[in-house]
Order: sequence, then structure tokens, then C-alpha cells
Amino acid sequence: MVLEWAHGLQFVHSMNFQKKCLILILQFLLIYSRASYAETEGGICENCQLSQQSSNKTKSFAIALNEATKDSTDWVKIDTPNSIQTSQIVAGYPMGCQITSMLYTLKLGNPEYRNSYEKIPGSSDIEKIQSLASQFGAQKSRDKVNEPAFSEKYGTNPNDLPWMFQSLVSGSVPLKTITYLIPKAYSQKTSNMIDDFHQQVVSSLSLGKPIMIQLLYTNPSFSHAVVITGIERQASSSKKLNIRILDPMTGKGSFASVASGTGKLGDTDFKMLKFSDPDVTSQDGFLLSISL
Repeated sequence: MVLEWAHGLQFVHSMNFQKKCLILILQFLLIYSRASYAETEGGICENCQLSQQSSNKTKSFAIALNEATKDSTDWVKIDTPNSIQTSQIVAGYPMGCQITSMLYTLKLGNPEYRNSYEKIPGSSDIEKIQSLASQFGAQKSRDKVNEPAFSEKYGTNPNDLPWMFQSLVSGSVPLKTITYLIPKAYSQKTSNMIDDFHQQVVSSLSLGKPIMIQLLYTNPSFSHAVVITGIERQASSSKKLNIRILDPMTGKGSFASVASGTGKLGDTDFKMLKFSDPDVTSQDGFLLSISL
């Protein structure tokens, strides 16, 4: 099933790319036929201006084709709607970034995920988010047994996310959570942190599975969850990665960056992955973990 979906995803991307290129090629052939007609009618060029315009359009065609090729090969991504998605705020849960991220992940994911999305009670995303809040608000946290899995005041404990997500996708295994925050004392073991992050994200997106990530900010201190829907196929020489995200706070998609860095939490220095996206917040934070 996974392999079939992976091949299907590749086929869809391939068809979209081929369609884009076909349109450009047809435009080029039209330009070429007009230029050929102008140059051959009566054995001379009766409209040199047209020929010059055709030459300029040919150059534009080459640039457009190059951009189409670049767009198809430089990113591993999942297609997302152009419309703004229902946000946690609109749904009435200011602390609901985790349950809203789960909804996005199921809604935009592979067929198995989308089938699970459809099974969530509710005829709209607002109603489905409310259903998730009610469902997990009535269940105990498995990390802190005296607290609910979700509360309107505190949201969701990230440690509960794997089993919560599994309960929505029948027959699945719990999500794997990978933490990218390690004390510098162990830095010799973290030289490939950004590479590991890149590999994990590419692998998951290639299977049609968006990735939920947990972000942490300081001064003031708060955490937030967003969903990764795309990533550059190759990291830059500076080990900085551009990613595409969907933010539950606004329901909007945006571009963000992730890069290797260091920072202090309390009295301890850590190696971490720094996260930057002005559309999420004006201050930079760091990527605490990913769940995939």
C-alpha cells in the first residue's frame, strides 16, 4: 500500500510537471510557426519586427521551461490548497495547535490519512476540530495521568501525540518522535543533526505524509506546533534548509528555514536546530522535535 502510494505520488508530480512543460512547448511551437511564416512568405522576411519579437519570446520560453524544471526537482512537497485552512483560533481553541496540526496532517496526507480525516465526526473542519477536542478532552494523558490528553487551557502534551494520532488512523503504529535538542557536552554525536532532519522529512513527505513539528521559543517562553508540507531536496552549503509549513494559528502556508545552531536553556548549552519564520512569530525559536 505504501509503495503504491509512493509510486502514485511520483506519478501525480510527474504528470503535473509534464503538463506544465507541454503547455510551454505548445507555446513555443506557436511562436516558432509564426516566425517561420514571417521569414518564408515571398522568400524574404516581410516582418522583421515579428521575427525579433519571436526571438525574445523564445528566450522567455527557455527561462520558463527552466523554472518549471527547477520547481519540479528542487522540492519534495505535498500539494496543499491555495485557500486558507480553518485555524485553531477560528475553531475556538487558542491552545489547540496540536489537534489542529493532526487535522491538517490527516486532511492533506496519503489516502489512508485522508480516509481517517473523513471519519472524524463533523461536516466541516471547525466541527472536526471540536470533535477532536471533545474526544481527547475526555481521555487521560498517558504522560501525566492526572491530566486530560487535551485541555482548552493547556492544550496537548507533545508526549501524548503519538498514541492520539494512532487512535485516529486504524491499524497504524504510533508516530515516531525525534528530538533535535542535545546538550553540547554530547556534541560529537550531533554533527549530522541537520542531515538527519532532512532525511527524515524527505522520506516522510515522499510517502505522502505531512510532518508535525514542535517549536519552542524563549523570552517569552511558549511552544507551538506546525505542519511541514515541503522541503528543499538538497541542503545549501551553509547547512540551511528551507521548508514549507502550514500554521494552525493562522491556517496559512508559508516558507520557513531550519539551520544548525546552539543556544542556552537554563544553565545548559545545547546544540539545536534553529527555526525562523516571520509569518509565525517575529522572534526566532528552535525546533524541539518532529513526529512522523
